[in-house]
This record gives sequence, C-alpha cells and structure tokens, in this order.
Amino acid sequence: MDIDREEDSLTHKEEICPNMKKNLKIGLILPIFMGIILYFILRKYGVNELWLTLKTVDIKWLLLGIVSIFCFFIGEGLNIGLVLRALGHKIGFLDMIKYAFAGFFFSSITPSATGGQPVQLYYMSKDGISIAHGSLALIIQLTVFQIVGIAIGTLGMLISVSKGLIGDPQIMTAFGLGIGINLVVLTLLLIGIFSQNLSKKIFNFGLNIIIKLFFRKNKDKQNSLREKLNKSLDEYAEASVIIRNNPKLIIKLLMVAMIQLLLYHAIVFFIYRALGLAEISGWQILIMQGMLYVSVSVLPLPGAEGATEAGFALIFSQIFPPTLMGSGIILSRGINFILPLIISGLALLGFNKKSDIIVDKIDSVVE
Repeated sequence: MDIDREEDSLTHKEEICPNMKKNLKIGLILPIFMGIILYFILRKYGVNELWLTLKTVDIKWLLLGIVSIFCFFIGEGLNIGLVLRALGHKIGFLDMIKYAFAGFFFSSITPSATGGQPVQLYYMSKDGISIAHGSLALIIQLTVFQIVGIAIGTLGMLISVSKGLIGDPQIMTAFGLGIGINLVVLTLLLIGIFSQNLSKKIFNFGLNIIIKLFFRKNKDKQNSLREKLNKSLDEYAEASVIIRNNPKLIIKLLMVAMIQLLLYHAIVFFIYRALGLAEISGWQILIMQGMLYVSVSVLPLPGAEGATEAGFALIFSQIFPPTLMGSGIILSRGINFILPLIISGLALLGFNKKSDIIVDKIDSVVE
C-alpha cells in the first residue's frame, strides 16, 4: 500500500514539476508587469502628491488591513484542513497555512489562477494525502468560497444601485460578466460534488480529448490513464459522500468563508480610514469591494493585475477624492496582493527546505 502511494506521489511529481517550471518563469515576469502598472499609477496621480499622502497615513488602520489579509490565509487553510480532517487525515496548523500560501502564490502568478491547485495537490501528496482526497478538499473549499463571494457581490450590487453609489455602465457590464462566469464555475463545482455520474462523464470526456491529442497510438498509456482515473474517481466518490452527509461541516465551512471574505473586503475600508477619510460607512465600502472582487476575479490575468486597479478607480470614484485615489490603489494592492505574494513566496521557500520543491527548480528556470 505504501509502495503504491509512493509511486502515485512520484508520478504526480513528474506531472506537476513541468508546470511549476512554467509558473516560476511567469513569476519572474510578474514583478516587471507590476512595476509597469505602478509607473502608470504614479504618473497619473503624481509622485510628489502620493509620497506626501503615504507619509501621513494612520499606521494603525494599515496594520488592521495587514492582520485581515493574514486572517484571510488562515481561513482558507482552515477550510482545507477541516475537509481533510473529516476524511481522516491528521493536518496541523502549519500544513493548512502551507496549502493556503501555495494556492495564493501560484494562483497569483498564473493566468486565470490555474497554477495554484496543482501545486497544492503536490504538497498534499508529499504529506501522504491522495489526489482524490486533496482534490475534493480543494473543490469543497472553492465551492463555499464561490457561494459566499457571489452572495456578497450580488448583495453589494443591489444595495449600491439602490443607494445610487454605483451607476457606471462599465461597472455594471463587468459585474454582469463576472457574476455570470462565477455562476458557471459554481455550477461545475456543485456537479463535481453532488453528481457522481455526470462528473464522471465530464472527467472521461476530458480524458478522451487528452488521449486523442497526446496518446492516440499508445494503448498502454491509455489503459494506464483510464485505470488511474477510475481509481481516483471511486475514491473521490466515497469521500464526497462523507462530506455530503456532514451538514455541520458544511455550515462551518460557509461561516469561515464568510468571515474570510468579509475581512478581505474590509481592507479597503481600513485604507480609507488610514488616509484620514470617514464620511462613508464601512458596510458601504465593504459591499462595493465585494462587487469589484466578483467582477475581476475571473479575468485571465495573473493576480488580475491592471483590471483590479482600473476597477478600483471606477467603483470607488465617489468614495476616494481624486487626490487620494492613487494612494488608495497602491495601498490596497500593496496589502491584498503584493505583500501576501512576497510573504507567501518567502514562506514557501522556508517550507521547501524540507520538501525541496521550489529551490531546486529555480536553477533550471534561470538556465
């Protein structure tokens, strides 16, 4: 049994490592991309004005924002850990944080956040967690996150429109597109959890495409892939039944995701107060940030760079004065994206002293 698990882990490593090389290459480009965006922000809003504003910010409000983003990570790790524990795995706090950091870092440096889940599964496989159980944990975590995110974003749109806070056609179009794509993603996730027959058909359909494209003449590889898929799907089905029959766990996951996203959206309010502004209530800013998040989260850009800054300027044009808009954008992205990207990357390097995942790959990227 242990030999089979080790073989599965090695096979999964071979499948993921090439993707990790690609992700790291993209990660080397991301700072350049971020620097270009920062340049345009500084040019538009003025370097001197931004510098003077940033020198006078209220640090205690910024600290609340930083605490919030780390609580966001803890929430994601906690939800992954709760599912894995329900499936019989002994998951410690550091393991939960490791999975959350891996998801954020690699999702942030890849288009459409496609790089996070494979690397999370890799870390889990190194910890003795099967791909089926790891996949289910990530799908459950993402599902409850999607449900809460869509709920907050939709509520924010309804209240913002009724209160006259937002009326720009560009914002409404972006939100409509974002909510539509998020609902499609949520539907697919729910199918994967609750409809085993349909999800099996979807997986087999995808496998057939892969076989036709890459292994049309290799019958042994085709049979091996089908055997592994069916084995994983059977294990996945058994695990999903355990989760579906545990309503208390689902409620816990939804509550954690709610707190997690509310703290994330509250970061903009903390920045608003740090800049000495107090005219608008916290709940209004929170729900408007919920709209922004839904609108840009599905865009195929690493970290939604560019779109988030532009959306921030549109949605919060009535909240932040023009003289403080640039500072608001920089502080917002600094706390909810740049700082956690740096911290998660450094933390993963620390974790990888034992697991040796990234450090040995950097040389190959440079070469």
